[in-house]
Amino acid sequence: MIQRKQSLYLLLSALIMGLLYFFPIAEFMVNSTNYYFDYLEIASVADAKKQVVSTVYPIAFLLTLIVLLSLVGILAFKNRNLQTRVTIFNIVLKIGFLILSAFYILKVGSAFDSKFYLQFSFIFPLVAIVLDFLAFKSILRDIRIIKSYDRIR
Repeated sequence: MIQRKQSLYLLLSALIMGLLYFFPIAEFMVNSTNYYFDYLEIASVADAKKQVVSTVYPIAFLLTLIVLLSLVGILAFKNRNLQTRVTIFNIVLKIGFLILSAFYILKVGSAFDSKFYLQFSFIFPLVAIVLDFLAFKSILRDIRIIKSYDRIR
C-alpha cells in the first residue's frame, strides 16, 4: 500500500539509508594518506590499491537491519500497531547507528592521531530519523481516524 503517506516516508527512509552502502561516512587524513570509513570497513586507497585497516561489521549489520526493518514497516500496513512498533524501533536503531559511527570515527581518529572529515552522507541517518518520525505521526493519525469511524458505527 505504497500510496499512503507513511509508506512513502518509510520507503524514502529505506532508500536514504540504502545510499550509505555506496557513500563513505567519513574520511581520515594521516600524513598524506586518505582513509575512508564506509559501512563495511576503514580502508585507504592509494595507487588504485585498496588497503583495509579495520572492518566494521557491527555498522554493516546495523545498516542492513535498519533497511530491512523499514521495508517490514512498509509491508505491515494492515497491522498499524506492528507498524508503529517497527518504526519506533527503527528510530532507536538509527540513533544507535549514529552513536556507533561516531564511536568508530573518534576511535580511529585518536588511534591514527589524524584529522577526520565527516562526509555529506553522515546526515543521511538524521534525515531518515525525521522521515521515520513523520511516518510515525501519520500512522497515529490513521489509527485515530479508524477509531473515530468505529465510534460512529
